[in-house]
Amino acid sequence: MAKTLAPVKSSGGMRVLPDTTMEDCPDLVLICVSVGEVRHESPLYDAETLAFLRRRALSARYITSVCSGALVLDAAKLL
Repeated sequence: MAKTLAPVKSSGGMRVLPDTTMEDCPDLVLICVSVGEVRHESPLYDAETLAFLRRRALSARYITSVCSGALVLDAAKLL
């Protein structure tokens, strides 16, 4: 899942190919937020991403994070 279906390139060069967008994403059982380096373009500072997480958290059974993903959950008021 991503904002668009365009490939997302990781800091190590790997490309992730999203198969759905935030707009079309169904309800989720599990939300796991993983963020690499926290930069200006990080989800931590993206209002659209934080709003998406808050909406999907309402029906998710599990909400978790890896490393600095906890900062994103905190920014979304999900901790």
